[in-house]
Amino acid sequence: MIKRTLPVSSVLIVVKDERSIASTLNALQSQIQELHSECIVVDASGTRLEDIKNANPWVRWIQFNQPVGANSTISAQRNMAVREARSDILLFCDAGGVPSQGWMLEMFNPLFNGEFSLVGGPLEFFNGDVDLGKRNFQNRGEQLKYPSCGNIGFTRAAYEESVGFNEKILVAEDDDFFRQLEKVGILSACIPSAVMRIDVGDRKRRIKRAWRYGRGIVKLLTAHQDLVMKRLRQNPDIWLYPILIPSYALAGVRALLVSPHLLAIPIIISSLIIFKNRNSPQPIFEHCGHFIYGLGSLWELLQRRMPKINQIPILQYPNDESLYIKLLIYSLNTKSLMCREFFSLTKSSTLNLLLTPFLTPVLKVLGVKIINIHWIVGKWQLKWASNFWGRQLLWYWFLFWINSLKIFQIRMIYTVHDVLFHSKVFNDDRKTQKYMMDKADALVFLNELSKERILESLPKKTFDLIPEGPLKIETAICKTEMRQRLGVPESKILLVLVGRLEAYKGVDLLLQAATMMPNNFAIRVAGVCQGSYLRELESLANDARKYGADIDLLPRVLTDQEFAAYLNCADYFIYPCRDVNNSGSLNAALTAYLPVIVPDRPELAWVFPECKVVMRELDDLSYDFKECFTRIQNISDSNYQQLKIGTQKWASERSWKMVSQQYEALYREVLNG
Repeated sequence: MIKRTLPVSSVLIVVKDERSIASTLNALQSQIQELHSECIVVDASGTRLEDIKNANPWVRWIQFNQPVGANSTISAQRNMAVREARSDILLFCDAGGVPSQGWMLEMFNPLFNGEFSLVGGPLEFFNGDVDLGKRNFQNRGEQLKYPSCGNIGFTRAAYEESVGFNEKILVAEDDDFFRQLEKVGILSACIPSAVMRIDVGDRKRRIKRAWRYGRGIVKLLTAHQDLVMKRLRQNPDIWLYPILIPSYALAGVRALLVSPHLLAIPIIISSLIIFKNRNSPQPIFEHCGHFIYGLGSLWELLQRRMPKINQIPILQYPNDESLYIKLLIYSLNTKSLMCREFFSLTKSSTLNLLLTPFLTPVLKVLGVKIINIHWIVGKWQLKWASNFWGRQLLWYWFLFWINSLKIFQIRMIYTVHDVLFHSKVFNDDRKTQKYMMDKADALVFLNELSKERILESLPKKTFDLIPEGPLKIETAICKTEMRQRLGVPESKILLVLVGRLEAYKGVDLLLQAATMMPNNFAIRVAGVCQGSYLRELESLANDARKYGADIDLLPRVLTDQEFAAYLNCADYFIYPCRDVNNSGSLNAALTAYLPVIVPDRPELAWVFPECKVVMRELDDLSYDFKECFTRIQNISDSNYQQLKIGTQKWASERSWKMVSQQYEALYREVLNG
């Protein structure tokens, strides 16, 4: 007999988002008080059930933080509940369960008196006013046919004979737990008077549960292979529907290729099954649910046969050799988050886009839970689709991809690097940005201004403000060598602009102004540039050289070594942008301790005043370069060193460790949601 403890018993409930827990607590309160017991709720909902928690101060409410990448935390929550319980008699019910009058006493007595160590009661399933079936209505003391944590009780001594609830399986942790105890001689016993009514939720919720249970049964039978024959005989649905699914698919294909009459075969089989179960409350829906169950089982079997790269919960999109994405992945992987770039299967940009939506189910099999989209500029800009109809076709394909993520429940986070795209992707890019922000499960902003602008229209959107980490690029090319390569002597003040050369950066404004710069100035511009804008820049550079300006334009891809060498040998990074929200090139310049010349724009408030020279804006949407050049020429050595110190301060306040911590917290919040 168990020694009586205070509280007498512990009723344990795990919950994620089930608001029906309110009715469970209402039904339990008087029984718990009558038995001088405690009630513990282990909650993985974040703060979404805060109102119910506050309405039930008599409950010990314990917050559970879901690890990033975890499929399910039910087992971990149950184990936490047992650890937190102060009693040696432990009773479990589910959120949404409504216990019968006297349920606690009926479960408590045989455990307290030592008659049994593991008990369970009958289950009645319902939703609204509809009864949806019963289980475990058996004689007293019989071993339970269908173990369920929705209505069980056990002693702490029995629990300690097991390894606890198995945290490696998705569901069926109750079945696994019962099997563990059975192997050490502790059998379950039915208490027919301890009835629990359980609200199983609406059809959508039951479909999701069927999927999880289909996957869970594979994990259970893999862990307990001695259970296989027993379960297959007890529940033929386990093997029947995984056989029917490919058979029906084959029949459908044959019907298309050979004869439509072959569709009669699956129709007849399904009709016979539905007729056999005609006394069920919803036989057709139940039949469909079993197909979902079978799909879950097939999915789990397929996943087990995939290569062991299948534990990659987070992908960063796109895969375009971006330094920002590379450093973000590296910092996240130091925290064991298993993060990598999005897959590129071929060298063809068009073929990769064609395959992108069809990759989604494969990514689901591989365990991907979050895709963090940073930008679509570049990846979704194809030469053959540069006209109206080409862009429109790509737009519909983009919609197909985003919706495939929603269908397969892969969460999408959108990091807003730019409030507006700097070059045309689809025909209506404002609509594209709005669509991406609406569809995203969470948004990441890099600066305060973009956050304020966007959240005005999306006040309830989950978000975080995560500034870029420092974009540090190393080079083996020394300053003297690089200046020699560029043909710029040490006596000249060198201004550089490197990176993608696009109109929004105002490269044309700089080249036009080159004729006004003093003789001891030199300008070097380098980076990818194409099309009509390249022709315009080449023309402007040629005109400036005719006036004797020391200027050079190098329109090609720079290696990391070359990019860093430009920054290392320059005196200033000049950025006369027309429109900007964030700039990786500016970040890299500041990280290289290079003072910057930028307009006085609110979008660039993240650049500290101590490390920049401000260009005055003129009425004609240009800048007063002449006045700016004069100020730079007259800056004293001590003032220039103060600018360098300002860049060092800026870089010291940025950390990829802090960035990864914020991203990790956001990923966890999204997965818990």
